[in-house]
Amino acid sequence: MKKIIALFGILLFYGCEGKLPLNNYIGYDNYELLNQESSVVVFPQDYEGKILLIGFIFTNCPDICPMTTHNLHLVQQELKKENINNVQIAALTFDPERDTPGILKEYARIRKYDLSNWDFLTGNRKDIDTLKYLFSIVAISGDTTYTQSGDPIYFYTHRQNNTD
Repeated sequence: MKKIIALFGILLFYGCEGKLPLNNYIGYDNYELLNQESSVVVFPQDYEGKILLIGFIFTNCPDICPMTTHNLHLVQQELKKENINNVQIAALTFDPERDTPGILKEYARIRKYDLSNWDFLTGNRKDIDTLKYLFSIVAISGDTTYTQSGDPIYFYTHRQNNTD
């Protein structure tokens, strides 16, 4: 609960300035992305008026991405307990070639995530790369190997580039 209070304290502080940090990152551009249902989501316009928690992931990640989505899930559960409803969660993939809406939907289903206020988002490479840049996310694809059936196997080295 203390973490949520701290999060809302930060958001309240920035909200009192009149301009949330999100506006500093992406300006006023909108990006057409697809959620796990293959529905178009105009990002960030469709989340206007809500507090938006964002995480960048890729579904083949063996380490930090599952922890990121799990932590978002824990925050979501705590928000429900506290009856806080004005929060939307978005997990944006930086691997749109593999993370199709169907793959994102299956990722959420396997983990039993509640998608009532949570979108798993993908899009075209150009928009994803632009959003990664605007949010200071560094994700570099490693070497590719192939399974016997010809499917590619690769991972990303990734982190948030804290330049501020």
